[in-house]
Amino acid sequence: MVENLILLAVGPVLFSVMFNWGLFGVFLVQIYIYIVWYHPTDRGAIRYIVYLLFVLECILTGLLSHTGWEILADRWGDPTILQNIPWSAAACPINTGAVATTVKLYFCWRIWLLGSNSQTARVISAMCALLSVVQWVAAITFSVKFIQQDMNITFLLSDQSRTIAIVWLISSTVGDVLIAASLVQILLVAKSHSLPHTGSLLNRLIIQTIQSGVVTAVFTTFHLIFYLAFPKSFIHVTFMYILGRLYANVFLTTLNSRRRIQIGGGAASQGIALPGDSYTLRSGIPVVSSGTKIGLFQDKGGIEMSISTVTHSDREAESRKDTNLSIT
Repeated sequence: MVENLILLAVGPVLFSVMFNWGLFGVFLVQIYIYIVWYHPTDRGAIRYIVYLLFVLECILTGLLSHTGWEILADRWGDPTILQNIPWSAAACPINTGAVATTVKLYFCWRIWLLGSNSQTARVISAMCALLSVVQWVAAITFSVKFIQQDMNITFLLSDQSRTIAIVWLISSTVGDVLIAASLVQILLVAKSHSLPHTGSLLNRLIIQTIQSGVVTAVFTTFHLIFYLAFPKSFIHVTFMYILGRLYANVFLTTLNSRRRIQIGGGAASQGIALPGDSYTLRSGIPVVSSGTKIGLFQDKGGIEMSISTVTHSDREAESRKDTNLSIT
């Protein structure tokens, strides 16, 4: 019995460490892309969120690496490991909850701004924010109770931990679904009142929003299913440990997937840029853009866009003005 419990506890830790380091590598690549393309022009609040997530992700990497070292190396073969799990394992849920709450509150803020003319959107935004806080409180409670039980693995099999975990997972899953559905609905309303040439941009935003929401919602749903179906297998621990990493990557992917549509000359070309960027569109053609914000689709709580005019100049001193449309 003890041997089986050890295997069921050690296996998820091994997979958690491997997946976390892999996703941390992806996260670092996303950070690099963000710094190169968007950091100079993004507002301070966005940059501070990125800084916070970077710190939290580094802490999580250290915590999980310590857990893996203690269980898989330093105390390997010691059956008493089940009676005294490393302290870092108990701290991971707090970190994971902090990352998830930070990312969800950002998306709630987006819903609040994009649906500024819709009372329903603001109510949903507030509900999602509340659910985000609830899931973080549940994660903190889980860790505190685990520590109070001297970090004995039997706590994970108790009814008390089961109740806390269910509240944590359900609030997280419902929040993810509401956030994704709300953003898609807002973009669909904006598309129905948009100019024809902005439709493709909004379509990409809708697809990207669905993909981001589905990733986290499906993951938390599977986490809940595995926890309820196999409560004594500890497989769900793997989901718990990599959940925060997943949220951080989704957030950075969302920031880095912002697109720019350049309309001119009868053809549309795409690139990654923001109003105020200086870059080279084609070899030998430097481009400088400037922008002024205007409100579109004000009648039904549409999204705010930025329109700017760019001038292309080549070596022959020829110039042409195009219109640049980008989501802010």
